[in-house]
Amino acid sequence: MTRLELEIHDDALAAVNKIKSLNDSGIELIIPEGSILFDNILNLKLISHVAEKNQKIVQFTTTDEAGMEMISMLEEPGTRTMGDYPQKDFETELTASPEKNRFVLKEPKLPRINLTQFNKRAILAGVALATLFGTVFFISKKPVAYTKIVLESQPLTRSLTIKVVAGADTNAEKMILRGQTLESAVEVTDEIATTGEELVGKKAAGKVIIYNKTDEEIKLDKGDKLNYDEKDLIYVLKDNVKVPPKEEQPSSSPSEIVYKLGEAIVDIEAADIGSAYNIDKDETLEVVGYKSSQMTAKTKDDLTGGESKKVKVVSEADKTNLQKKVTDTAKEKATGDIKSKLGRNNQRLIEGSVIAQITKESYNAKVGDETDKLTLTAYASAAGLTYLDSELNSLLDKLVQNIIPAGHDLSEKQREVTTVPLGNSNTSVLSSSEADLQVTLKTFTVTRIDKDELKKSLAGKSVAEAEKVLGGIRNITTYSIGIKPAIPFFKKVPKDLNRINIEIENE
Repeated sequence: MTRLELEIHDDALAAVNKIKSLNDSGIELIIPEGSILFDNILNLKLISHVAEKNQKIVQFTTTDEAGMEMISMLEEPGTRTMGDYPQKDFETELTASPEKNRFVLKEPKLPRINLTQFNKRAILAGVALATLFGTVFFISKKPVAYTKIVLESQPLTRSLTIKVVAGADTNAEKMILRGQTLESAVEVTDEIATTGEELVGKKAAGKVIIYNKTDEEIKLDKGDKLNYDEKDLIYVLKDNVKVPPKEEQPSSSPSEIVYKLGEAIVDIEAADIGSAYNIDKDETLEVVGYKSSQMTAKTKDDLTGGESKKVKVVSEADKTNLQKKVTDTAKEKATGDIKSKLGRNNQRLIEGSVIAQITKESYNAKVGDETDKLTLTAYASAAGLTYLDSELNSLLDKLVQNIIPAGHDLSEKQREVTTVPLGNSNTSVLSSSEADLQVTLKTFTVTRIDKDELKKSLAGKSVAEAEKVLGGIRNITTYSIGIKPAIPFFKKVPKDLNRINIEIENE
């Protein structure tokens, strides 16, 4: 089956000629919405009749509501077709109409029909159903005029700087746009691995015997130092101690004098951590501040317990880095929260205007504490600056009025507005309460048309008269007008202005 698409102004004669030019016996005839073929059902009957004479089968297809009704009526069993009329009485003529320069069909004279060729009851039933259907159709489908106008357009581009101020009134002279500050409170918890290192451990400890080689008692204080010279290790006394002087002892030889050194046992510990301070029993130590001829010391037992290791601790840099990380996260979270609060009437958040401040923070450790992770829970308040698209567009309309050509308006549809915050600098501001924006408007200007006045000019006129009115509009590219549903004998634009639909587009 061949698909044949008609134009909106193709009449019955044009359709018949196109069908005859096709070799296929099956044809799907695509009739566009608003086609003049739907002015009268006889146009469709003529096409069917001619196709049948040329041994072709035609299937009508359309999206036009009135057209679909006509096609369904055409296919009803009780509806007459062209073949129902006597051939000699159905001599149709296609004549040109001077008014519209289009072809129309002269209807056959019904009194000449030979009724003996029909089933009278079927005809009467069909007529009754058609009359009933037509009455219901007319009552339920009030005609509506649809007009589409395409206007010439001229491009218009303008870039300017405006200031958005929270709580201010929009002012075209001062180039100020009213803004609104939206606030948010968020809680953020985050952590980082600590980078500080510290050597920790235990000190070695034990007992030593201190020997006094002098004739006088020597008093040593807590904290006095002993030195293990072999490894250059320092130990300290844990208590005060008095070391008695040496004593002369009886001797078997009168010429030999024997002395017993004064002794005192005292607890000591290593001056620093580490296993190196673990030394064996009977190791000799020096008493710092005394000569070896005056005092010496010896470990009474093994000195033990010394150990050390490196551990992770919180550094000052760790705290600073985590605080910045949490602040950035809070700002991002607050920005998302503020965006979720934007109104449905195209409220816009100015990028970069959200300012977040930490109001409370809690760390799991302080600087110097041993831990592998530093955690911060912070509470932050944030605010961002917003504006309304509708108010921005109204402001732009006022700012470009002086460059719009006389008799033109800004296009309502083809309009592109972009905004870029200028940031904080010596000449611009970007905060939650005030911001400078670079705004670029790209749009078109079109001829000014008052829809209400145009409707009044079209109301009650015939389609031909309405076309003359539309054709008289300046700077118009194309136009069209149609009445739907198409009801025979009712082909005027409705007087009810609410049933006149005008659509204006730019080329």
